[in-house]
Amino acid sequence: MRAVSHRHGGLWPSSRSAQTSSKHTEYLGTQYRYTFKPELKLADNKATPMIDYRALTSNYDFHPAIKRELADLLQHHNHRPARERRGSSVCSFRTMERRAWNLCSTLSDLHQIGFPITSLANLREKHIAALVTHWHAKGDTYGTADNKLAYLRALLQWQRRPNLVMPLEKLWPDAATGGRNAIATQDKSWTGAQVDVCGLLAQIALTDQVVAAQLELQWSFGLRKSEAFLLRPVVALDEAVSRISVGVEFGTKGGRPRQVSLTDVSQVDVLVRCAALAVSARGTMIPPQYSLARWNNHYYHVLRTHGIVRDTNQGLGVTSHGLRHQYLQSRYEALTGQPAPVKGGAAPEPALLIAAMARVVSDAGHCALYKSQAYLGKLPSLARLGKLLPHTAPAISFLTPDDHPRSWNQGAIPSSAGSRSV
Repeated sequence: MRAVSHRHGGLWPSSRSAQTSSKHTEYLGTQYRYTFKPELKLADNKATPMIDYRALTSNYDFHPAIKRELADLLQHHNHRPARERRGSSVCSFRTMERRAWNLCSTLSDLHQIGFPITSLANLREKHIAALVTHWHAKGDTYGTADNKLAYLRALLQWQRRPNLVMPLEKLWPDAATGGRNAIATQDKSWTGAQVDVCGLLAQIALTDQVVAAQLELQWSFGLRKSEAFLLRPVVALDEAVSRISVGVEFGTKGGRPRQVSLTDVSQVDVLVRCAALAVSARGTMIPPQYSLARWNNHYYHVLRTHGIVRDTNQGLGVTSHGLRHQYLQSRYEALTGQPAPVKGGAAPEPALLIAAMARVVSDAGHCALYKSQAYLGKLPSLARLGKLLPHTAPAISFLTPDDHPRSWNQGAIPSSAGSRSV
């Protein structure tokens, strides 16, 4: 394995292989290979895994010159987010891995449909339009094609040509199946599907206590599935007692850590039960005999056994992610006194609404206020709310300082380390 070092903000080969005897972990995959060196840091003081991009590109059938160009661009830029995000200057490894794999797959598709270009500089709008048509013909969904275009747009941005990629709605052949809706039009919570949460979790606990505990974490703290897997419950319980909040660091989207404030003693009870299942003080919620991939398969097997599937013809019509929706909807209702719009609730005063939106996106680990609509449903536009905000600021005086809106027109959100009592 070739040694790597960090130089000028990029990831470069190092000739001093004699200095690579420090502890590292190596993963051999079917299409890629990377070395993780804990001592390797980037600007935000986070360790970043290294992907051997030349080994990855060598597995594909596009032109050798493109393999070299793509590997160099990925080496220099793939650790950076496509857009500057609040509190994050380095991508998560999952983002790096998916972007590299998807770009290789896209260029391979371009070669297969009759455009064997010899350089990335030769990419034109006609190539992108042909790719979209090809993806549609082979059955990719609109969302899948949109994600592929996003990765391609990032690649062209590294070449200073981001405008070459038009919005997908202008390229998608079938307008009837196009479009993505970032606003919830259906209540995805378990209560919205008339599911008895406590009763179902009790049944799941008889099958697997750890899976039931992970579902409780999603219900009580609004965690994503991967965050519940990788939470260290003993550490989280200590934080809950000392800080009245729980840090969510591993498994987050985009690698962005956050703090989730405690609002009820039942959350501490959940952490106590989870800590009792941990095998060590710093252990995660994944049993030691399982890898992450194997546990993910086991987790979904248990859920299917108890009817937790999206298809109402095969089960209850809910997913474990619905518990995250339920938590965030309950946070909104506790702050505003109104059910979420997707549940038929009326909009509260503008200042109170903005503060609640900010708390929801903060607890969810997102960066923009509009993201709250993915859980809550359709809300008034921020531009409209901003005009009304100065006249209604006293309406949020009872909230904690962290909940007070600031710079809403820029979409800024407060930190999530609140000071609520349990």
